Amino acid sequence: MSLRDTTFIVNKKAGFFSRTEDGGRRFSEAVNRFFPDARIVWIGGEKGPEAIEAAIRETERVVVGCGGDGTIHLLANSLARHLRQGRDLALGALPMGTFNLIAQDLGMPLEIEDAVRALSRARTRRIDVGDMNGRIFLHNVSIGMHRITVETRERVQRELGMGKKAAAAYALFRTWLRPPLISGRFQSLQRSLEIRSPAIFVGVNRHDTRFFSMLRRQSLDDGFLTLFYVKEVKPLRMLKLAAQVLVGGRMGQIGAIESHWIRESFTIQGRKHRLKLVADGELLREPPPLVFRPRRHFLKALVADGAP
Repeated sequence: MSLRDTTFIVNKKAGFFSRTEDGGRRFSEAVNRFFPDARIVWIGGEKGPEAIEAAIRETERVVVGCGGDGTIHLLANSLARHLRQGRDLALGALPMGTFNLIAQDLGMPLEIEDAVRALSRARTRRIDVGDMNGRIFLHNVSIGMHRITVETRERVQRELGMGKKAAAAYALFRTWLRPPLISGRFQSLQRSLEIRSPAIFVGVNRHDTRFFSMLRRQSLDDGFLTLFYVKEVKPLRMLKLAAQVLVGGRMGQIGAIESHWIRESFTIQGRKHRLKLVADGELLREPPPLVFRPRRHFLKALVADGAP
């Protein structure tokens, strides 16, 4: 792989820079060491999508998203538009946000110097993505509890000044005790059913069936989507479900959780005019129906050793 045609698109508001002393210097030194001919583009604020689009237009081979999952999601969707126009570009990701699920899927270590080194040695590989109403997602879309949890976390951070992970734990506890309820219909070629659920999760490829590991993907190119949803339960049953989760129960063993692996397209039809959801960390409001489909080998990505 030629390194002269690589652009690093960096979210200057990424968590790495606020939690790491001399983060900007460490990042720049690592990139200059392993990618001496690369270009670094800094983004942030309302003009982020336009800056991403301009950077991709000026890149010939590889674009690397440097930030959290939301940054990589925006970059991947801009990249998808160029791929549909016939351009042959590859996506890379560096873990510089909070959870960094996409970068870890691609085998990237969490330390920035190690991650840039791994990226320089990575191989290109075709990976699957999910498609929701024409928007691609690389890891998951969640409807219900996750979205409410994120909104609560952001409010707690803003009003109480909590750190992101502490605020997330508090928000999850609050949402678990008073979960939302989504009413709708699931429809695919194989089945049709009514859903009343506080939480729906659609992941790309096979995900671990243990609750606290469900965000780990076990494959990048199996060609299907994983659907988890929690059945409608009362507050006391939610506490029992929490206990089953805490002792490491698998999805199939927890009676309140349904799981399916789906290779064809499927639809989730909600009762509301717009559904609140989170796609790869991005908060969205989408009008139903939500049409999901797997996109096999859609994206060329830089994948390090140790990726699934």
